[in-house]
Amino acid sequence: FEVETLPGATALLESVSAGTGRPLPDVLLLDVLMPDGNGVAILERLKAGPRWHEVPVVMLSAVPLDEPLVRALGLGAVDFVRK
Repeated sequence: FEVETLPGATALLESVSAGTGRPLPDVLLLDVLMPDGNGVAILERLKAGPRWHEVPVVMLSAVPLDEPLVRALGLGAVDFVRK
């Protein structure tokens, strides 16, 4: 496996914007709560465009968040993992 980690929401959005020529990942693990952003809002932004629409996204969270879980699954996340 080839894994790329990014330190937060800002770095992810910059990578997505700059990476139009790069191949898409096979799966994206996205934390709900990040110091500089909201993972559910980022999921919504990614899934709104055609490029990331088919990429499976697994949401992660350390706390039980029922509302974000339901919203994330409704936006296209394929699963939710509690850390």
